[in-house]
Amino acid sequence: MFASLPIILTLACLFLEGIRAGPLPPNLLQHRAAELSDNQLSSLVPFTQFAKAAYCAPNKIEGRSVLTDIQILRGPLDPELFPGAPEEVSVHTGFRDQHKIASETIFAEVQRLLAEKDSKKVITVGHSLGGALAMLSALSLQLRLPDDVLVSSTTFGAPRVGDADFANFFDSKVGLSSSRYNSSW
Repeated sequence: MFASLPIILTLACLFLEGIRAGPLPPNLLQHRAAELSDNQLSSLVPFTQFAKAAYCAPNKIEGRSVLTDIQILRGPLDPELFPGAPEEVSVHTGFRDQHKIASETIFAEVQRLLAEKDSKKVITVGHSLGGALAMLSALSLQLRLPDDVLVSSTTFGAPRVGDADFANFFDSKVGLSSSRYNSSW
């Protein structure tokens, strides 16, 4: 019974909300792959340490994480956390709501550390759900911190966070300094 619960919940959501799956428009399908040099690979080594520290065994899935994942509806960004975001930008409400829980604490700590370290660079890092939250944090920080602070994001196996408007807005604000790594198999 428990093995089929996610399937039942997904089908219920699809039925109740009238959501239909379909292929992505061709302009959203961007399959880019590039061979990395030794230097580029070496630059990723520090992030593997974060991944080791944050690793969670697959058998220790928390109900809260599953609930976040199944909130598949999309909604707007919070204008206080994302000032200047276009109204048409739409994101996964589960990711958005989880981001909001800690965003003010994170923002205050980032401001403190930037001042303490006299730094002008912030990197958000995450895997899976953490990758989605890292992307939202990067965008929020870039919009709220002074213009001379560069915010970038490195994610591993992150799900799609929002619609095409979100992707375009993210790319215009953070995207050029960010990296996403997803398996292609």
